[in-house]
Amino acid sequence: MSTVNCCKCGEEKEAIKGVVYGGAIGEEIKRRCCDACWLDWFNGFGVKVINEMQLNMQDPKHTQMLMDQMRMYLTMPKEDG
Repeated sequence: MSTVNCCKCGEEKEAIKGVVYGGAIGEEIKRRCCDACWLDWFNGFGVKVINEMQLNMQDPKHTQMLMDQMRMYLTMPKEDG
């Protein structure tokens, strides 16, 4: 079992088991967020954000809005570089 020091809960917990987003953002999430907090976002709050803001995930602006909300929820500011 691998662990991560989670950016959301601040605890050392089990790392994300499944697949998240692809590319650099997916790698960053796996490196910085625990499985429990990721699932809280992905299955809970993230769905609420999409529904409440009526986001269309085919629209790049809406996708960016979701990513911004995700970073705020997970207390995961953008990394430098």
